Amino acid sequence: MTQMIRAKNLISIEGIDGSGKSTFIKSAEHWYDKVKDKFLPSLLVTKTPNPDHRFYKEIREDLSKNDIDLNELLKNFLVNMQDFNYKEVLAYRPTERIVISDRHIDSTLSYQGLDFDISQILMNMSELSQFAKDDGMTDIASVIFPSLTVFLDVSVETAIKRLSDRAGTSERYEDVELMRKIRTNYINAFRRCHPRAMILDTKKKNLLLATYSSDDADYVPMESTPYDLSRLGVDPMKHRPGDVMIIRGEPEESMYDEIFLNVMDHFLNGFSGFTKLDMYYTPKDQGTE
Repeated sequence: MTQMIRAKNLISIEGIDGSGKSTFIKSAEHWYDKVKDKFLPSLLVTKTPNPDHRFYKEIREDLSKNDIDLNELLKNFLVNMQDFNYKEVLAYRPTERIVISDRHIDSTLSYQGLDFDISQILMNMSELSQFAKDDGMTDIASVIFPSLTVFLDVSVETAIKRLSDRAGTSERYEDVELMRKIRTNYINAFRRCHPRAMILDTKKKNLLLATYSSDDADYVPMESTPYDLSRLGVDPMKHRPGDVMIIRGEPEESMYDEIFLNVMDHFLNGFSGFTKLDMYYTPKDQGTE
């Protein structure tokens, strides 16, 4: 049976190509520089697919091809992520390490969701946990989700403009219609896998707390409040494992540090007595050092 685990020490930054993830995630380093002397866990800022884990080279080669074996590409993505999950995330308690990743499972559900059903991807990921099992990491078939997902929701037009300024060759997903479908897949993945959303719109100066049910066409607002970043760490906006924070309005980069600071306040405030918390499951709890 598939077990879904919310890794309490994992935050992912998501968005279509050109959404500003790389710039936004630099704010994580700025935040940590300010708090590291007073903050117990170490911080790992990284990305998935991860170059230090299995099949990364094959993934990059696949994405540059015109004729792609989609099943092979999906397998390579999932194995790389599972290897990353067990060695970089679940091998550490929240008191030891917080991981902030540029992309995680929602990217896989959204990009590979162009060719596969979400349920099929989740099932394949569970089955591929055998790669971690072979290393003695776990005996549980599990799908790992971040405790908090931050989604930079920019228009495809904005993203394309940013990408056009980049040097280098384009990859499979840098196409207008594909990017529209990927953004739709993101929203569908959030509805399927995340119980609540906080929607922060910097243009409308509005902050919504929303939920989703299978009968709804979109997230349904529960509460609206004037835009105030300090609200992010206050009830009823308190973080719950599995939340997604959708940032709309395409804020200026000068706002990123302030937004990220309050994202982290929201994340940490959601766990009363954070430094005393344990993971839902870690290999160490099962006797694996």
